[in-house]
Amino acid sequence: MDTFFLNFFWVLLGMLISWILKPAYEGFARRKGEIVAELASTRELEELKALGRRDVDQQNETHKAKLAGRNSMRAASVEKRLEVHQAAFALWWELRNAVHAEPETLLQCVQRCQSWWVENCLYLAPNAREDFSLAYASASIHRNYLASPANNENDRKALQENWARIMAPGESLLAAVELPPIAEDLRNPADSSIGSNVELPRHN
Repeated sequence: MDTFFLNFFWVLLGMLISWILKPAYEGFARRKGEIVAELASTRELEELKALGRRDVDQQNETHKAKLAGRNSMRAASVEKRLEVHQAAFALWWELRNAVHAEPETLLQCVQRCQSWWVENCLYLAPNAREDFSLAYASASIHRNYLASPANNENDRKALQENWARIMAPGESLLAAVELPPIAEDLRNPADSSIGSNVELPRHN
């Protein structure tokens, strides 16, 4: 009988202990699962961050490479444009001096200017591009203005305007590459021997 009660006591005690410990165990198990989930989430987050950093680094490197390429192309373009504007200035200077040369000399110079313009005009600044083409076109007919006596103000004005078109590239080419202004004798035709033909149309 004593053994029965003793066994019954131990069964009750076990049930009591189980009843007391079950919530704690369930809480522990639940917390353990939460901790494992948090660790997994943290690990995934770190992996995503690392992947994101790699993507950002790769994008930065790609952007740097593109930027370096554009800068290199821009530098080459600037150098080419400077070269073309310098060549245009040299041709314009030759044209300026050929205006009152022999007709054949002027014609050859105009043809060189026209051929060069066709091959290089896209490198020129818009104003310089237009001024250069107008200059050699105006130079080709300037002798006609000089051959006609300036009997009235309109004739004189037409002559001066044509000469101004011939002279225009001198400033627009320099302005295109941000160089100092052209020399005073180029801006004022009256100060040069060629410019004197504007003031005195009777000269050939």
